[in-house]
Formats: sequence, structure tokens, C-alpha cells
Amino acid sequence: MSPLNFNDYLAQKKMASKTISQHQANLENLYERYEIRDERTHRNKVILGLLVYQGLTREELETLRPEHLKLREGKIQVLATGKLNGRILRLEPHQVIDLQEYVLLVRQNCNAKRKGCLPAEMT
Repeated sequence: MSPLNFNDYLAQKKMASKTISQHQANLENLYERYEIRDERTHRNKVILGLLVYQGLTREELETLRPEHLKLREGKIQVLATGKLNGRILRLEPHQVIDLQEYVLLVRQNCNAKRKGCLPAEMT
């Protein structure tokens, strides 16, 4: 196999870059078209956004808590997990709105439903 010359290298790099941007566009389209119908689908859209735009892993998603959100700053703090370092990532403007709605409306509603299901002495 012969080594690549510089022009071939640039052509391959350009093609790979184009493929990556096409995949990113497809993922963003999936996020934008995902319809919120209820509390579960609202949660799923928030998770999908964190996968698409911030590239979080399943493990990182599992460690997220509401206090990690810095919505006024448009950022999210991701804690270190396994082999990945902790970091602070920028949120897209539409994610801030979806996250704010989720935290303020959906999670409070879920918590209220759970309290209603507990015996009186446990609430």
C-alpha cells in the first residue's frame, strides 16, 4: 500500500469532516422533530439534547442532578466519571428552555404525585 500524498490526505480529511457534519445535522434534526407529548417524552427530549449537543455518556447522564444546571449562565456541570474528567459545558439556547420547563414543571409534578402515593406518616 503506497503512502498518501498530501493532496489525497486533504481530500480524505475533507470527506470525513463532511460526513461528521452530516451526522451532526441528522442528530440535530432528530432532536428538533422529537415531539413532547407527556412527562416521559419531555424527559426523553432533554436527554436526547444532552446526547446530541454535549455528547454526554450514559454514565454521565445518570449522575446529573438539578443542582448541576446553571441555566442563567446556559451551562451544565458534568461530574467526573470513570475515565472521563469533570467539565462545564455550554448549553444551546433551546436546551435551556427545555431544561427549565422540565425541572420546574415536570419534575415538581412527578414529585407531587409520588408524595400523594405515600402513606400520611411518611410525607
